[in-house]
Amino acid sequence: MTYKIYFGTTENPPLVSESNIVSTFDPGILIYNTVYYWTVLARDSNGVSTEGPIWKFATSSVPSPTPPSDGGSGTPPLPKLSNVNVSGLTSAIALEVNEEGEVQNDTELISDDGNLSLVISKDTMIYDAQNEPAQTINYTKHALIPTPPEETAIVSYCDLGPAGTKFVPPIILSMKFDPNKVPAQVEASNLYIAFWDGNGWVKLESTVNMTDSTLIARFGHFTSFAILAQLPPPSAKFVTTSLKVEPNSAQPGSTVTISLLLVNSGQGEGTHEVVLNIDGIRETAKAVTLTAGAVETIVFTVTRQTPDTYNVEVNGLKGNFTVESPLDTLVHHVTPLAQAPEPEPVLATPSTTPPIEPDPAAPEQEATISQVIIATIVIYAFIITISIYVLRRGRSL
Repeated sequence: MTYKIYFGTTENPPLVSESNIVSTFDPGILIYNTVYYWTVLARDSNGVSTEGPIWKFATSSVPSPTPPSDGGSGTPPLPKLSNVNVSGLTSAIALEVNEEGEVQNDTELISDDGNLSLVISKDTMIYDAQNEPAQTINYTKHALIPTPPEETAIVSYCDLGPAGTKFVPPIILSMKFDPNKVPAQVEASNLYIAFWDGNGWVKLESTVNMTDSTLIARFGHFTSFAILAQLPPPSAKFVTTSLKVEPNSAQPGSTVTISLLLVNSGQGEGTHEVVLNIDGIRETAKAVTLTAGAVETIVFTVTRQTPDTYNVEVNGLKGNFTVESPLDTLVHHVTPLAQAPEPEPVLATPSTTPPIEPDPAAPEQEATISQVIIATIVIYAFIITISIYVLRRGRSL
């Protein structure tokens, strides 16, 4: 058996419960001095329904209040309210709380310098450090500011007290900042509000409004607050100097050493590519990592077979070296015979030795030897000249 129950204050009461399997119904709290109507529709397992008549009943009138034992009026006393004393802050309406510390109205407190505001919603509970209803709130700016975390800068700072004052739920804090005090390399997304927990700064989830230079965050207790700017990591700055090319003149196939100094004059570690170009063509490169202030000598070695002058360029520094031809080497190393100095006159002394007669063939032999030497040099010079021409011809092709 199931029951449909109709109940209400009209003569045709509405359906309030369907498919009840019990024969009782609780209508809840009723109104004084009111007529109620009700009826029941019963249905058996075969689907046969039977509807009962409509009944009614009336509730009693409002009872008279019982006089209190102390002779009072019997009306419950109104809650005792008080205003929280604020210092350094003002509001359009007083911050009013009851005996339990519950805020009675939505209140916004604005600092006297206009750089901070607190939005406290109605029904927020305010407690002091001893978990008693708070009686005072103050805003100050001290000169002594705790050290910010590494790679951050303090843009704005203030104290809210007394320290340990708590809000349930958290309230809204809005802090203004001077854009001129934000480091140039810091973007708006890298600004945030942080609070001091006695050991360090703790970041709050913050919203930045660059239109009026304001940051907004929620917090649950009073302490020191700051707007912090997250600085980019220190960067490296590289300088190349003191290019040396040794030797300046080299033989074909011999090694030429090219060296320079790489200096990191920046504030952070970094990696720099040092590129060697010869005659405007990239020869090789080295990636060098240096800590801040470090100096390192960078060395390259190259060889060239073809006699020529080669232009060297390393990260803007310029130099050159020459590969000499064999003829140039021969010319550089052949030193003309110095003219023999004229002998000083020697006084003749009488001698008993008969004079040596000169050999008529000696001048001819000396002339022949000189001619052979000259002819040999000419032949070698011709061969070398032909070789250089062939090499340069092949290079140009």
